[in-house]
Amino acid sequence: MRKSISTILALAIIAGLFNINIQGNAQNIVSTDLCRSYISIDFESGDVLYSYNADERIYPASTTKLMTALVAVENCSLDKVFTTSVNATRFLEEGSGELELKASETMDFYSLLHGLLIRSYNDVALVIAENVAGSEEAFINMMNEKALQLGAVDTHFVTPHGLHDDEHYTTAKDLALIAKAAFSNFTISTICRKKEFMLPSTNLRNKFEILKNTNLILGTNTGYDFVVTAGKTGYTSKAQNVLVALSSDQQGREVLTVIAGVKEREITAELTLELMKFSYIDFSIQGIVKAGQIIGTYEGINLANAMYIEHLVPYDTQSWKLDKTIELRDDIIYTQVRVGDILGEVTYSYNNNYIGKSLIVAANSLIPDVTAVKITAEHQIDDVADNGKIERSHFPIEFVISFSISALLLISIIFVFYKTKKHDIKQKKEEADSDEPDNAEDKDV
Repeated sequence: MRKSISTILALAIIAGLFNINIQGNAQNIVSTDLCRSYISIDFESGDVLYSYNADERIYPASTTKLMTALVAVENCSLDKVFTTSVNATRFLEEGSGELELKASETMDFYSLLHGLLIRSYNDVALVIAENVAGSEEAFINMMNEKALQLGAVDTHFVTPHGLHDDEHYTTAKDLALIAKAAFSNFTISTICRKKEFMLPSTNLRNKFEILKNTNLILGTNTGYDFVVTAGKTGYTSKAQNVLVALSSDQQGREVLTVIAGVKEREITAELTLELMKFSYIDFSIQGIVKAGQIIGTYEGINLANAMYIEHLVPYDTQSWKLDKTIELRDDIIYTQVRVGDILGEVTYSYNNNYIGKSLIVAANSLIPDVTAVKITAEHQIDDVADNGKIERSHFPIEFVISFSISALLLISIIFVFYKTKKHDIKQKKEEADSDEPDNAEDKDV
């Protein structure tokens, strides 16, 4: 019986294998008393490993500059020379970190990016915004558009630098999406990995102080099996300390973390390292489903997964749940399905983390086997040892036919070979007889 696709298209099968407990080890280390929110993701897949209040609004402070850098790099050549406007030199707020660029002062874009990302200068953010988009407002619009493109739907930017504004907000989850895109950019990633940088001279001054990175744990691996490779810091009195950091272990697996709302800068660094640690030791790449594994049935047909799939999941296999969504074709009649026919596809995920897809094939068929040979009494033999009877099935007809054809071919080959050999022997004998003298006169004297 054929069913409509509306009844079978989204056949969800839930196998109780995994449900990650975010109140586990990491929660004991990164408590709600120490931070406002955090998230840890696998950098390659984007899978959420640990999170707490990741969808709640936070103020990003200077981590905003990751978006500033991303939008600017995607829309401007690195060797372009930027000019500082009078507007970019305006007073921002007391304590604002600035390079103190002067009106009409020029510097190449690539060098300014170091001032933006390594020392987090706010006036540099304004210079970049105006030179890339023509105005600060136009650049901010580009930032918000980019946020939506990345899926950061709970984010809204008001400035390119991140100094406090009640309408300038994001979430730990959104900030992780933005940081993932930023660190995937070679230029931004390279700059955020540098501990220091010397800016070039400009048309108005000959020398700057060496820029030193504000990220306390950059390059840190003491006592850990991973190293912090990149990051961006942020702080305002309202946001408290915010830290975005990227790390890599000895196998090259990368973890991206965001932690926000921590009072002390040093504690922010320590909590980030602990969150990273658990993100490595609690997860590993494991086999999710095997090729040929039966994952369900439909109308008497066993549904087999066609491909082997592995993914990064927690070591504790008893605490997670695998979600499988099966989509079956509606253009086939299942009573006519043969073994190996493609029936649809299956999507695997866990805790809303996408794992992958595989084709579904039929593992059996409902078509009667017309070639089956009936078992009769003449196929039974006495089992003397057991003093009873057992049934011996006749070989399948396909085997009998193939074997018979092969036997006939072999006999034919042997017969042809024998006839050929016999002919050759007879011919050689005749040639030998013709070479012998017919009488005594023909013999040598």
